[in-house]
Amino acid sequence: MIRKTFYVSWPITLAFTLLWLIVMFVLLRGRIFTTAPDADTRWIRVTNDLYNFSIEYPNIWEAETYGEGGFRGASHIKLQIFDTMLGNFIIFVSHQSAHVPSIQQAAEWGAERMKIRSELLAQRGNMGAIEFGLWEDSIQGQPVLRRRYGNEQFMFEDVYIARSSDMIIITLQSDTLEFDSYLDDFNRIVSSFEPLK
Repeated sequence: MIRKTFYVSWPITLAFTLLWLIVMFVLLRGRIFTTAPDADTRWIRVTNDLYNFSIEYPNIWEAETYGEGGFRGASHIKLQIFDTMLGNFIIFVSHQSAHVPSIQQAAEWGAERMKIRSELLAQRGNMGAIEFGLWEDSIQGQPVLRRRYGNEQFMFEDVYIARSSDMIIITLQSDTLEFDSYLDDFNRIVSSFEPLK
């Protein structure tokens, strides 16, 4: 039996590899939207004992809690929720100690965080963030404030909570085009926040 050996030039190999990567990327992107939380999704609770709060999130996403050091030097971030497969969003919970803060003080802290994010966006060559509104809301009967801001690429929504000895900000960050698709799940996550006092 005679075996024939075929040689494929490197440009053809490279083209085939790139085509395969593009197909895989498209399939994985499709996975994100087909595995978004639905009626059959189980919601689980994650707790950060050090900062005395817990929150529910869909079990198809991931959650990580952080201690005093926070997330990679961002010491205020104490919890993150995200999709491990190319998700275009992140939900994080920030914490700052304060003595009997008001909800307005929490919103002022949020405005400082918004300014920092806006400056970071501008440093990366994007338009700075524009505020779209600040309004009153409630979680389980407790008053909170909400703020939405962003630019042509990224959108944010903050929920400000004042407790007896600290302030909490729950933030949704997403690509602007996909922001609305995450709002219902974000609102459910926010409404599950405990303890509020």
